Order: sequence, then C-alpha cells, then structure tokens
Amino acid sequence: MASGSVAELMTNEEYKRKVEHSVEPVVVTFLSSLDDKCKAVASKIEELSNEFTTVKFYQVDIRKHAMLSSALLDSKLPFIVFVKSGADILTLGSDVSLRSIREGVEALRTAS
Repeated sequence: MASGSVAELMTNEEYKRKVEHSVEPVVVTFLSSLDDKCKAVASKIEELSNEFTTVKFYQVDIRKHAMLSSALLDSKLPFIVFVKSGADILTLGSDVSLRSIREGVEALRTAS
C-alpha cells in the first residue's frame, strides 16, 4: 500500500495478515459506501492518511464484505479500530469527528 492512501480489506485472512499481524500501527474503518455519514468519515480518514504516512489505513465496506464485517463488528457505523502490534488500542463508534480520529491516530503512534 502506498503512503497516504486507504486500502480496502477483502477477506478475513487479509484482515489477519495486514491488521492483526502487523508490526506497524493500523487504522481500520468499517463503513457502508451508501451512508452519507460513512462517506464523510471516509473523506476524513483519507485526509489523515496523507498526513500520517507511517500509519497504515484500511477500510471494510460492509455492503461488499458482510462476512468480514460480521466476524469483526457488532456496532453502529462508521466504526474505527486503532491497532498496534495486533492489539486494539482504541475504538471509536458512530459519533466520530476529525478531531477524535486525529487524537486516535496520535494515541496509536505513541502507544508502546
């Protein structure tokens, strides 16, 4: 994945490999491509991916990947998970702002 981009996760195996087994900090956004709130959050995440190039950013569109999202998620969308060394550092639910996402990325980068 190139720096400053958000890649889409397609399978459970890909999630395990790129998120759970990553040694780098990772942000995963679960969303629906048809929901306006999710689209707004996706735009904010894209903006942050250009700023925080040492963090990997992924998204899961639940409309395309229902099995992956159901295996990992039981919350309202959008739902953001911040992961470092395979451990969830922070999760944000449906009421997210650019500020809260930025703070989450900062916390992820400084987590030990």
